[in-house]
Amino acid sequence: MTKRTMIQYFEWYLKSDPPLYQTLMKEASSLSKMGFTHVWLPPAYKGQAGINDVGYGVYDMYDLGEFDQKGSIRTKYGTKDEYIQAIDVCHQNSLQVIADIVFNHRMGADEKETIKATAMDWDDRNRAVGQEKIVDVWTKYTFPVRNGKYSKFQWTWKDFDGTDYDAKTNQNVLMTFEDKKWDPKVSKEEGNFDFIMGDDLDFQNPNVIEELYHWGKWYKDFTNIDGYRLDAIKSIDSNFFKGWLDKQKSYHTNDVYAVGEYWSGDLNELNTYLNDSGHCMHLFDVPLHFNLFNASSSYDTYDMSRILDHTLVSSQNEYACPFVDNHDTQPGQALYSWVQGWFKLHAYSLILLRNFDNPCVFYGDLYGIEHDNIGPVTHLSELVWIRSRILEDEIEDRFDDFHCIGWKVDGKHPIVVVMTNGLANGKEFVIKNKSNIEFIDLVTKKTIKLDENGRGKFDCFDGGCSIFIESEVYQKMKEELEL
Repeated sequence: MTKRTMIQYFEWYLKSDPPLYQTLMKEASSLSKMGFTHVWLPPAYKGQAGINDVGYGVYDMYDLGEFDQKGSIRTKYGTKDEYIQAIDVCHQNSLQVIADIVFNHRMGADEKETIKATAMDWDDRNRAVGQEKIVDVWTKYTFPVRNGKYSKFQWTWKDFDGTDYDAKTNQNVLMTFEDKKWDPKVSKEEGNFDFIMGDDLDFQNPNVIEELYHWGKWYKDFTNIDGYRLDAIKSIDSNFFKGWLDKQKSYHTNDVYAVGEYWSGDLNELNTYLNDSGHCMHLFDVPLHFNLFNASSSYDTYDMSRILDHTLVSSQNEYACPFVDNHDTQPGQALYSWVQGWFKLHAYSLILLRNFDNPCVFYGDLYGIEHDNIGPVTHLSELVWIRSRILEDEIEDRFDDFHCIGWKVDGKHPIVVVMTNGLANGKEFVIKNKSNIEFIDLVTKKTIKLDENGRGKFDCFDGGCSIFIESEVYQKMKEELEL
């Protein structure tokens, strides 16, 4: 069975031309040959900034680049027809498409409403900081251009818990609406982390729930996507996705992969959410990301033997999605915590060349980030190929040193990884059923030969990461990847 490997196929600063969907159609074949199985695409619906919206300022979830709204027909990534075509091309190349689902906030309303609201403390969002008063809020979404096609539902203030802008006073203020409270089963950060930005959906409102269920069926039927990446779930009532995903899965004939973004470095919070949501999804392993970030920022003062401690892959691997970086952690973004370049190969070896079920590779690491003059991570395509072609599950770890760690993966074609954040070092391994076989390091191209007992010393250079595979397999990989 091919091991799942997902690529997040976008980064924050992608240009709108050429449209991403057109690029994906050209690249789908090479992504599949490389070894990817899943492609996570950005939010496909019209955002408040039209062609300039990355996708998280959601205006109309039924507009996939079809209607002349917010200054453009197409989205940043292309037209509705290009989106559908790109999904078809992915399927033709044995790639499943993961759709980015952004539910919790809406922006760019069509009309204002005059209502009563109460200002809340940003640092303790359950605490009122004033009396209820009359405000003007942008909360009415009528979608006049779409004019009821696909759905006649129109959003009003009654469908939201609160917002953060009073047009009457032209002030940014966090407020809850009359007779409304933040949803209860969310992160307790800042008292209650229901609110993120814009108009915050009321997940206690049956009309809201019904509309999200309606949209989910329409979206699956309309696009034929295969799975779901769920945005900012720590701000969404943990009960909601139990039912919504169960219903969505009933529309699919294959296993459905769903992964949620619960942004917290606290493993207990992630485990609690998995339990509360009935393990209906995987979660991105944010604690592991922070371990990788801290290791890259601490150089030789970081204890490499502890790099997998307190992570979701170590706690509930079957529900973990390990990743190195994403569109939020890249330079200039809200959750900036970029894993430094010298450590990228270490990090990707850790998530791709171990028995982790659901790793995710970032577009900006595979292709580079032009905006910040960041180049691609070297050898990343080779790691994906190795994972898809020869990686098995029998691992022997040597996480036994502060600076130098390593592991071997036994199987028909064994793999050895050795890495250090200090001086050059190495690990000795005995490879099962292999004797007098030559291995090559992908990075340095140095070779070693096992002795008659299958024993070999696998060395690593200063602050480096070495990946050893059989020389014969290396030649095959070069041919397939055209290195």
